[in-house]
Formats: sequence, C-alpha cells, structure tokens
Amino acid sequence: MNQPALLKMSVLNRFVLTLVVVGVIAAVPAAIAALPAPFSEPLEWTTSDPLISPISDANHNLVSIKDPSVVQYGGYWHVYATVANTAGQWNMVYLKFPTWSQASSAKQVYLDTANPAFAGYHCAPQVFYFTPQKKWYLICQSPQPTYSTADDLSKPETWTAPQNFFPTTPSGAPSSWIDFWVICDDTNAYLFFSGDDGRWYRSQTTLANFPNGFSNPVVVMQTASKFDLFEASCVYHIKGASEYLAIIECIGSTGRRYFKGFLADSLDGTWTPYHASESDPFAGRANVSLNPLDPVPESNDFSHGELVRDGYDQTLTIDPGDVQFLYQGMDPSTPAGTSYSQLPYRLALLTPLSSGVSVISTTPPSYTVFPNSFVDISTRCYVGTGSSVGVAGFILKNRSVVLVRASGPTLGTQGVANTIAKPQLTIYNSAGTPILENVGWQSGMTYLSGTKADDVTGNYKDAYGVDAVTKAVHAFPFTSPDDSAITVQLPPGLYTAEVKGADGGTGNAIVEVYLYSPSGKLDPANQFSAISTRCYVGTGDSAATVGLILQNPGTVLLRAVGPSLSRYSVSNILPNPTITLYNAQSLPIQTNTSWQSDPTEAAAIQDATTTVQDFPLTYTEDSAMLVTLPAGTYTAIVKDANGKSGNAIVEAYLVPQTVGSR
Repeated sequence: MNQPALLKMSVLNRFVLTLVVVGVIAAVPAAIAALPAPFSEPLEWTTSDPLISPISDANHNLVSIKDPSVVQYGGYWHVYATVANTAGQWNMVYLKFPTWSQASSAKQVYLDTANPAFAGYHCAPQVFYFTPQKKWYLICQSPQPTYSTADDLSKPETWTAPQNFFPTTPSGAPSSWIDFWVICDDTNAYLFFSGDDGRWYRSQTTLANFPNGFSNPVVVMQTASKFDLFEASCVYHIKGASEYLAIIECIGSTGRRYFKGFLADSLDGTWTPYHASESDPFAGRANVSLNPLDPVPESNDFSHGELVRDGYDQTLTIDPGDVQFLYQGMDPSTPAGTSYSQLPYRLALLTPLSSGVSVISTTPPSYTVFPNSFVDISTRCYVGTGSSVGVAGFILKNRSVVLVRASGPTLGTQGVANTIAKPQLTIYNSAGTPILENVGWQSGMTYLSGTKADDVTGNYKDAYGVDAVTKAVHAFPFTSPDDSAITVQLPPGLYTAEVKGADGGTGNAIVEVYLYSPSGKLDPANQFSAISTRCYVGTGDSAATVGLILQNPGTVLLRAVGPSLSRYSVSNILPNPTITLYNAQSLPIQTNTSWQSDPTEAAAIQDATTTVQDFPLTYTEDSAMLVTLPAGTYTAIVKDANGKSGNAIVEAYLVPQTVGSR
C-alpha cells in the first residue's frame, strides 16, 4: 500500500441521533445552539501506511495489535496497545520510539512477561499522567475497569497490580461493559465506557477522591441500533476553548467501522452531533478516500484508536490545528467471517489535511515507485547561486498535467535548518528557454518567452489549481505563501525545473515534480522511469536526500556524480561523493564511495548505465550502486566523503531485471 489519499468532503450533520441525557430521552432540536467546530472544514484525513504491526516471539503468536493509547513524553512517543494471539487471548504491549518513522522497528515489550501482575485478560489501555498525585495511570479492561500506577511509564515492569474501580458491579452498568476512558476537568474525574448496546455511559468522582468513589453509571446517549453507538469512545478537551470532543466507534451499513463525533461545553453536559453519520463521519471510509493512483484502499475500517494529545496529563487536551489520530485498520482483503479475535489489525496515523501537519514530518522527501515507474520526482538539497542552483529534469512522452514545486519555508517548519526563504521556480523547455515561472504559490504562474495558453489543446493552462492538485497527489501541504509551485498541462518534451532564491538568497529546499490525472489513471507512457536532479551538495541538512517507496521489488541504479561533470563544463563540483542507502528503519543497507571499488559491481553498473542510456562515469571518485530491493521505503543520502561541498547530479533509475545486481 502506498501513500494514502485524500478524503472526500464531509458536511456537518446534526440530526442523526436520539439522545438520552441522564436517563431522559430527547431528540436533538434543529435549533440547538451550535458549538464552535474545532476542526477546519471540510474535515478530511490522509492516512499513513501501517506503522506498527504485531511482533511475535516463542510465547506470543500474535495476529493483531490494536486499541492504542499514545502520549509524547521525554522526547519519545509511548504507546500501550492490545495484542491478540492465535488462540483468541488478549493482553498488552508497550513500545517507545523518537519518531513515527521508527515505530515499526521499536521493541515491543509484552506486559504479561515484563510484569506478572498483568498475566491473563487485560486490554484496551489508556495512559495519562495524573498531576495531583504526580503518578502515571494505566486504565485497562480486565474485563472490569481497573487502574494501575507508576512513576515511569517507560518501565512497564513497575506498574502496580491492576485494581478495580468498583468493589462490585455497580447498578446501571451494562452486562458487557468495555473500553474505559478517564478524563478530568478542574473538579471531577469522569469514567466513560460502552456496552456494545447502543448506549454510552458515564460515572464520576471528585479529583480529591480519584481513583475511588465513582458513582453508579448513567446513560449519556443511546440509539435505536446498537451499531450506531458501539464502542471505543474517547473524550478530549479542546485547547483554548470551553469545549469537549467525544468520538465513538460505530458499525456502518456494510459492516465497516467508523467514528462519530460529538461536542459538549462540559463533561457532564449535553452532547451534540459533530460529523456523526456514516456518510459524514468524524473519521471513516467516506472521508479517508481512495488514492486515485492506487484503487486498493489502505483500510476500509477505521476502528479503536486515540487522537494524539497536546500534552499528557489528565485533562486530555488536543490542539485541532496540530493533531493526528492513531487508529487500528486492517487489510480489506481479510476474509469475511473471520472471528473478531483473529482480525489482522495494524496501527496507522490519520492526519487532517487542513491542520498544516506535514505528511513528511522531519523525514526526507520521497517519490513513489509504481510497477516499473516513478510517479514523482523529489529531492532535498542546498540551493545556491549561479551554477549551484537546483535543477530537476523530466521527460513527457505525451501531453500531461504536472505539479512542480519548490519548498523552502515549509521545509523549515519540519526541523530542517538553513532553508531558502523565497524560492523562485522556473520551467525550461528542451531548448533551454524559460517558459513558466512562479514566486509564491498563491500568486499564480507567469508566462515567459511568449508562451501562451492554448484553449484548444489545453497546453500551458492551469485548469485545476495548485491546492487541489497538491491534495490529489498527496504532497505535503504548504504552510507558507513564500513556497512556489506551478500546476500546468505540458505538451510532450523534455523539461527542467530550476530553483533559486527570488531575492538572491540561498538555502535548503525540496524540488518536486508530480504527474496528475483528474481521472486518477495516469498515462503509463508518462510515468517516470528516472530521477535526475543537479544540486549543490553541502553538509548536515544540506546533504542531498532522495527517498523512494517501492510498491514491488525492483532493481534501482543510484548514482552520485561529481567529478564526471567536469566534462560538461560544470564548475565547483563535489570532489568525492558518497551515497548511502537506508531502509525504513533508518538503518544503512549499502554505501559506495567509489563506483569502481568492486570490479564485479562496476561491470554491472556499466551495463545498467548503458541500458538506461545515461552518460558514462569517467572518474572513479563518482559513486554508484545497483541494488535489487524488496517492496518498502528507502532513503538515499549524498554527501562528500571528506566533508567537502560542491555541485553534483543525484540520479535514480529503474533498471530492467535482465541487468545484474547485488
């Protein structure tokens, strides 16, 4: 599965539920005063691929990982989650990692092994720091609601033995109460839970008495069908507002799971619907839509998860402008009728498109490789002046719509230092004539050298808009008007995209070229088979970085060319480039500092170079590698072996399998 797609527009719907407030049934009145919508509209999500999968050992033959609770603390993400084994038994794991890109390789600690107190049935965790007691709390379904405490949430062996919140089953509790959730305001602590019966329950105690003294549960809301308010509720305080958000998992008409949202001005108040239907969900298939370039969905189910909080204390505060949603999803090809305990759930992240949270985070940019093709070109590098500007080349065999982008300011918000402040983007044709230019993506493109839009063919026209195409190709959203971009239909030909400082400035930038089709079906003849970017390679964040996602196994020729450029009148070249390929866990796979260092490999590189019709390497100091890779995510970083700087070309070619490789 590849980068996720954008979501369909959802519209606020406030008339779908019948409510029970403290036991009194009441329909939601159409004239009810609406609370402020916490998220920008339309509420649309993109999803990552699965980030966390179950890891088995000799004593844990696992089929799923689910029900996550996540906090960021001490420079790490901490996740507690449920796991299920092939025997249908439930327990929990703990893992921590500094960045989401490292989640898949994080060590998973089995709680029943690390802490004997958690042997047996314990699942559906929630973790938070209770400030009044200066203790971490772990809430579990055991199967009754329980709590444990610890001084350090990163040491699962130190949690106290689970204790029941209630000495006996309280009056008003359902027969199958599940998915317990604690949140506090300034006075009280509230325990919310479900019963798989179409009702949502609440109990409460004072902060002073917590975790003791919880009242008998009351029904907060109910629906005629149990599937319309099913389970997995979470409740959050909206940062900077006297407002709360509840999300509750439901089961739709086709059996797929999604979340409804509700808003209230207090935790014991009346909850009003907010994106609360199958067609207009808080999060579901309707607003996490299919990738137009890949019709296979990442997941049709959006199930038990947690919004990423702004902090980690008992108030459970979220910032709608900077939030993500860690959820459980599963392969849509899972056979119908699979027992619930054997459903192969994995954990992935939803990101609201309107939040400004970048899908690239602080990791290098990437291009996506479909079978025998690259769908976009993306390279991060240092942009200088003169011959040290950034230049990306691409060939179109047929008329195509392309999105060409140059990002500096947005890149700077993602932790990259020394970014270019105001990139200028210029597209040249095969004759080296500038034809289109942009400075500031919101200002539109400028026609150069007599170029004109053709109303008959559509060539040189922008019929779709930068923002719409950015969403459709899943590029990270710009957060600054000073980034530059052009969306245009181009006739067949060879083109180069040049990036430099509009005011003569220099700095790190990403240059990208995406193919776009309104129908979602790209012309196979126009899908890129080569990446070639000339840039100035520096040190640190100014090293050249190219990422790739292989949908299928493939053979790739990677080249970092410095000295051989001297034959083509390029000055100030990188004297001794080295190229290192990393996997998705940021572990090095292969490094090369001299392409002729291995005679057998050098012969294969020469054969591949001839096959892809690239210019030959004439200096041993240039670097190259030919690798056959399994499907997955990779990053190539180019720098000088001796810490020098200079101009280089960074290239990646898909090579037919007939060419030998390591």
